[in-house]
Amino acid sequence: MVDVWQTVIHTAKDEVPCFKILIRKVGKTERKSNKARYDTFGGNVLWENCTLEIRTTSSKVFKRKHYLQRTKYNGTTTKLVNENPDQWSLRKNLLIMRDCFNGDIVIFSRVPYQPSRKLLEDTLKIYKKNGSWTCDHKFKPITEKQ
Repeated sequence: MVDVWQTVIHTAKDEVPCFKILIRKVGKTERKSNKARYDTFGGNVLWENCTLEIRTTSSKVFKRKHYLQRTKYNGTTTKLVNENPDQWSLRKNLLIMRDCFNGDIVIFSRVPYQPSRKLLEDTLKIYKKNGSWTCDHKFKPITEKQ
């Protein structure tokens, strides 16, 4: 997941701006610093498990950070902890962000990878959603009729 990603398609009713996100690893020292600086939000954030940071790389988009919190199970394997409102998953070189409150989806691809229309349509079918292109307006929005 550590890489630069760009928005490709979305299902939100409101327009989603075209922007890039950077996903980077967070070291042990930085996690300790974050815990001291931000506390644990009532025990909801275990900073020692926040090993990935997501932030926008565009100055046009409000700069925010989001930390993915992992937990260990089976002794050695890690998995993402369920978080609200965002759920992140990977599928065939695509990063999918789903808003748990309204079901909106934003799909990102690694820069400079351009996914095929079929791959995007197949990904959206999993969620039974239609989407609109964000960055390249020469494509028509994906609809049921196409």
